Amino acid sequence: KGRRGEGALAEAGESSSSCFALVLIDSLTGHCEFVIANLEARHALSRDNLGASSSAKASLQLEEMLFERASARPPLIVLDANVPADTLDYMLELGHRWRVPVFLEPTDVNCLPELVGLLKKLRAEEEDFSSSGSNYNDKNNHRHRLKALEYMSPNVIELETMLRLFQSRAGQPPMAAGQGALTMEQIETMARELMELHLPDLGCLLVTMDKRGLLIGLRTSGQSSEQLEEMRLLQHNRDSSSGSAAPAPTDGPAPGTPTQSLVFRHYSPLETIESPVSASGAGDCFAAGFISGLINDLHLSD
Repeated sequence: KGRRGEGALAEAGESSSSCFALVLIDSLTGHCEFVIANLEARHALSRDNLGASSSAKASLQLEEMLFERASARPPLIVLDANVPADTLDYMLELGHRWRVPVFLEPTDVNCLPELVGLLKKLRAEEEDFSSSGSNYNDKNNHRHRLKALEYMSPNVIELETMLRLFQSRAGQPPMAAGQGALTMEQIETMARELMELHLPDLGCLLVTMDKRGLLIGLRTSGQSSEQLEEMRLLQHNRDSSSGSAAPAPTDGPAPGTPTQSLVFRHYSPLETIESPVSASGAGDCFAAGFISGLINDLHLSD
């Protein structure tokens, strides 16, 4: 607590005066070569610590800070998929309740089984509840909270792992990963399957492919190639999912709503780094740049 501890979260029974990490620094260049930290610390970002379940009063703390008392509603919720599944679930619930799209960045393959388990659970809840006549406009109906997930940015390995986890049957281990480099056609096929079969409300899938660049999957309503390049994604995804930036959709498309389709576009890197020092953090850097473009209302071409 106090000036040094402001903004820090300490678990009960754990020392808040120190932490342990192994950092290897190159003595000639001063560059950080290697870091080992305790990934288990992610479990501290739980629903309880966010004030989401300890009491009805506490459950409003995060909402009041981010939405009710904020001078302007945030345009986007950005989540690292390393946080616990119940925390991801809660943030999707907030996104659904306040009509704020969620950007999910998978960052560790070891955490993907927990993530996919949550997404499969939410998808099953939606399907089971769809016959009841429930309306997405009801902000207290959180069975549709998966619709808040608009953006996801896996790399190729994470995409393949997620797809195999989705494909695996309950109680059985996921299928083994394939061998060798995937072709562009195979990557696009996997991306299409993820968006069509497993996450049918996901508006934008960003697949980073190392030196091959980026594959973007978009849920569109028949725009031309030129219209796609001039598209402002943040506004587009709100329009595609709700008809406008304010109202939220019902379970089925409104009369006269254009049929949505998937479009995939490949963007090659502007330049190739022949001998990269390290790829660590590259996906996070890309996500940060793309998110900056989203909230600054840039066109897709920008």
